[in-house]
Amino acid sequence: MRNFAKTILEKCIKQLYFLQKSLAKKPILSYLQQIPFNLHTILIFFSVLGIFGLFHLVILTSKKPPVGLPVSKPASSIYKNFIAASGIIESSANNISLSPIVSGAVDKIYVKVGDTIEKGAPLFSINLQQAQSDWELKKAQVGFAKSSLNQAEIQMKNSQKKFDLAKAVKDKRAISQDDYLTRENAATIDKAAYEVATENLKIAQAQEKVSKTNLDVLTILAPDNCQVLQINILPGEYAPVVANNTNSPAMLLGKVDSMQIRVDIDETEAWRFKKGSKAVAYIRGNSAIRMDLKFNHLEPFVLPKTSLTGNATERVDTRVLQVVYEFNPKNLPVYVGQQVDIYIEDTNTAEDNAK
Repeated sequence: MRNFAKTILEKCIKQLYFLQKSLAKKPILSYLQQIPFNLHTILIFFSVLGIFGLFHLVILTSKKPPVGLPVSKPASSIYKNFIAASGIIESSANNISLSPIVSGAVDKIYVKVGDTIEKGAPLFSINLQQAQSDWELKKAQVGFAKSSLNQAEIQMKNSQKKFDLAKAVKDKRAISQDDYLTRENAATIDKAAYEVATENLKIAQAQEKVSKTNLDVLTILAPDNCQVLQINILPGEYAPVVANNTNSPAMLLGKVDSMQIRVDIDETEAWRFKKGSKAVAYIRGNSAIRMDLKFNHLEPFVLPKTSLTGNATERVDTRVLQVVYEFNPKNLPVYVGQQVDIYIEDTNTAEDNAK
């Protein structure tokens, strides 16, 4: 096969040489008329064409593709020995995920994203109309109970005065025994009616208080001085009661005047970490922005990793040790929920590892 290809190539070269000399002496048209267009010539032509095409394809495929440069310079550790990890920025008091105490349609939202609010400020309300009407009814019942109590008190005093007059008569012949008993019974009955009216007022006031509490729980209030980070509900939407609402809370709050980073250390590296170790964080996409971190606390429970980096080699069954570092976000372009690259100083020595 190799000899055949060599023979074809030599014939092609000879034909090209002959063509070059002929074109120098005669016009192209006159030369084409002299070429014997038989099967042999056609095979040689297509062979030459195929060889040139093959050479062209080899040249194109042999070129190395250009190496893509990174969009930004990757971060590098300032420590000689270090633990590499990833972290998520949180507010200093942890992110506060809120959901309603009872399920229902959202009536009104009183804040917007980015608002700085004080403790006790209303955030949003659920099904206020029915609860408001019930509270108004209970308040009216309290007013009715008060009026009934006043009426019973007046009636009791009137009956007691009449009975006191009957008792004050010295001559028992001046008043009949039947009239005396009637006045005594009336005073006793009216006193009991006053006591009933008193208890009815207490019941009405208690029911009004319960109704007011039911109304208040439908308006979610700010638990602390903080900032609104996220709102995931709209007026008219149904807001359910969620036991674990960290993934999609109705509203997310946090303190952003100071921030912290929740660092996930792979369980295979956890033995290298020591409490109080120094650490630095880099913003992804701009390694020039470095944040010096201060150790806050360690959560001594290894849990499944939920913050995945997207690396193809990353295992989804990885467990991590979570460490919290704090930093001052002043004049830094950082936001709650942002992922950062972490480098923690590894102070373990060879002697410590041997032990």
